[in-house]
Amino acid sequence: MDKQQYIDQLFNTMRQLRKLIETQNQDLNEEKIVTMMQFSALKFLKSNKNSSVGDLAGHLRLSKSSATQLVERMSKMGFIERVNDKTDRRVIHIAITPKGEQNIIDLKKKVID
Repeated sequence: MDKQQYIDQLFNTMRQLRKLIETQNQDLNEEKIVTMMQFSALKFLKSNKNSSVGDLAGHLRLSKSSATQLVERMSKMGFIERVNDKTDRRVIHIAITPKGEQNIIDLKKKVID
């Protein structure tokens, strides 16, 4: 093999590697990986029904604004939902969804395996 053939082979291999990395990154994004903070929030909400954002913020030692942003992201991911209080419309509770509970189970399995 001459020098040009080695160069061509190298570029072809690099192109294949780039495609593989892009595919794996896309798969990871589709899985919607949960951060440790989100995992802690899910565990808290699973054992503390009818919690408020303030309750979650206190448990995670976050400011209320940071906890609100966390709740927003997790809500968009489908892991939690906002629930209006039946007696006081000003109060909003946050609750874990079945998808959030399944995520806890899946993550525990991954850690064990």
